[in-house]
Amino acid sequence: MNEMDELALEELEQKRKNTYGNIKLFGFISILAFALAFIAYVSDRATLGIGLASLGLVFLGMLAYLYQTIKKEIADKIYQPIFEELNLEFEYQKGLDLEEVLSSGLFEKPDEYDSYGLIKGVVLDFPFKASNISLWEVEEDRDSEGNTRTVRYLIFSGRLYIIDTPFNKRKIIVTSGRHNLPSTKGMQKTKLESEEFNKLFRVLAEDQIEVRKVLTPNVMERFIDLRKRVGKFHVSIIENKVYVAIEKSMKIKIKINKPVKEIIEHAKHLAEIEIESVSSLINTLKMQEEKIKRGLF
Repeated sequence: MNEMDELALEELEQKRKNTYGNIKLFGFISILAFALAFIAYVSDRATLGIGLASLGLVFLGMLAYLYQTIKKEIADKIYQPIFEELNLEFEYQKGLDLEEVLSSGLFEKPDEYDSYGLIKGVVLDFPFKASNISLWEVEEDRDSEGNTRTVRYLIFSGRLYIIDTPFNKRKIIVTSGRHNLPSTKGMQKTKLESEEFNKLFRVLAEDQIEVRKVLTPNVMERFIDLRKRVGKFHVSIIENKVYVAIEKSMKIKIKINKPVKEIIEHAKHLAEIEIESVSSLINTLKMQEEKIKRGLF
């Protein structure tokens, strides 16, 4: 880094420290205000209680504003340049549309959905986009006394890649661990030759012949390697699109309680391992597709 870069990082680090300190202060004031408001209510001092609760809400709003502002600045000054070095576009506040996510065939329609950290680019000449995604199911839970509360169940949290390819496949889905899928009508479970692969993954396919041409021993080995490297992930191949959903360990997160230089190192590591891992998987599928076209399978 040149001198200007170091100076800019020092300024950002100082701003991060100050903002983080203010966030902790506002959080403490909010908790104190709500606690005093509760005491006022039980002491029949409703007007005072309302005033204190309102004060707590004001400080919570200020806290949220500071948090979002510093995260955006860190994203713009740290994450964006890192992804630009990899020839990728990055917009922290944008994400994938829910319709795009559901088109993967990997997720049931959620009650709540959130997405951010959008990246776009090209991997092995194939255009792709990806972002953090979180899906929740929301239910009303009633206790024995008839009281209700809203409960949010996490369906999935991680990153989803959508890659456009020249492939044209009938639907193939490969999932790790226990993962609930939407309707799998017309698909059949597939057991393959690799016992290790079968222990780590569940395979569903519309065409049992085609799936065996795609998931050859070499491709299964790549899936196993990736599973060991990034943890649980799910893949679907539908016509000309490949969807890769990597669970939460690979999410792009901006932790403002960490020093800027530590954030930079983590961001670089995350970007490099994620792009390399997905590229490796797509390259293996690409080579297999070329063999199929040459009539080798």
